[in-house]
Amino acid sequence: MKLSISDRGEGATKIKSRLESVSTNAQPISDYESIKVLLDQRIKNNQKPDVIVIDESQFLSTKQVEELHDIAHLRNIPVLAYTLKTTFKREFFEGSKRLFELGDDFEEIIGLCWCGKRAKFNARVQDGRIVEEGSDVLVGDTMYIALCPKHFSQGKIEGE
Repeated sequence: MKLSISDRGEGATKIKSRLESVSTNAQPISDYESIKVLLDQRIKNNQKPDVIVIDESQFLSTKQVEELHDIAHLRNIPVLAYTLKTTFKREFFEGSKRLFELGDDFEEIIGLCWCGKRAKFNARVQDGRIVEEGSDVLVGDTMYIALCPKHFSQGKIEGE
């Protein structure tokens, strides 16, 4: 599944790896749709999934995360959710917050800052400067850069 708000990959119906040749079809979901209802429709059509994988799950609503939790524990369908932890403002996304509250296991994929240290924040960059105001959700041509806490705080997006 993939939130239809996300346009990474090939639009809302594809999940594409950063490895150019790897992609797959995805069930698009909007931020107001019930995941339980979508799952019930698939089961009715003899398409019960062995596992549910959700990309960009930071965009899920609290209710959708709670539905996924119920699906995993009451219907015994494993759920793998890939998410960013925080917005460019260094605040939890709604979906990420609830995932961390309810999730059973976590495996962090560590990104690196341009300096080689562990990146902790995704900075939104416009006109060569870090922006800390605006809508939490902007997709498309918006540029984000992974930065360590020091370089985020200093506003340095590259070495000098």
